[in-house]
Amino acid sequence: MVKLKKEALYEGPMSEQEEDTAPTDEEVEIASEEESEEVPKPTMEELLALAEAKAEAAEKEISYRDAEIQNIQRRMAKEKSELIQYSSMNLSRRFLSVLDDVDRALKAIPEDMVEQNASVVEGLTLMRDRIWSELEGVGVKSLDCKGKEFDPNLHEALTTVPADDDNPTGKIIDVIEEGYMFKEKLLRAAKVVVTS
Repeated sequence: MVKLKKEALYEGPMSEQEEDTAPTDEEVEIASEEESEEVPKPTMEELLALAEAKAEAAEKEISYRDAEIQNIQRRMAKEKSELIQYSSMNLSRRFLSVLDDVDRALKAIPEDMVEQNASVVEGLTLMRDRIWSELEGVGVKSLDCKGKEFDPNLHEALTTVPADDDNPTGKIIDVIEEGYMFKEKLLRAAKVVVTS
């Protein structure tokens, strides 16, 4: 049993008033006995219940981690599939500019010069048809826009004209530059004139 002096609890000598309010030797002994009493050890049932609770928590954590890993694997497989499916999209976009150049070259030949330059016209036409067939082979499709409703996801309005009875608001009345889709994705937006 530990006996503490009253002065040990307080620093320095105590005044009369402090002595009256200070705990007695017996109170100090009782307090020290309560502190020194041991906490009862848990029973086997309590230990078993605690171990089962920890095991259940660990199983839940493992199942959450497994589900997370499966979700990541599915997402990675989907991304890989899309990457393979759309791998030639950038090359197709480059070939569209070549196709546009060939179309401009064909349009630049004056009508009266077509017969004189028949072999050039025929060569450009064959080249244009070949490029287009290759682009179609990988999944490029032309957007049919004229007379359709304007869709900002597919079309880019370069200018607007006032609506009339034949062309209500929001209709595409002219296509300045063709738009194209690559499978399910927009490859290039069509540049159009829209009524407003």
